[in-house]
Amino acid sequence: MVAEAKQASVSLLQRRMRIGYSIAIKLIDELERCRFIGTYRDDKPREVYLSHLQLMRFLKS
Repeated sequence: MVAEAKQASVSLLQRRMRIGYSIAIKLIDELERCRFIGTYRDDKPREVYLSHLQLMRFLKS
């Protein structure tokens, strides 16, 4: 979802996945830990380092 949107934020995950804040923040933390997304920058969405195509290739391997 974040690869398609080309941005990552807690609120984006909450809205699109219909989940609570605590689950969304855990997912964001895990994506950051795996270096799929960048770190927090003020109020801007995090940078996404993986394209949708790269993500699909990663998941297949």
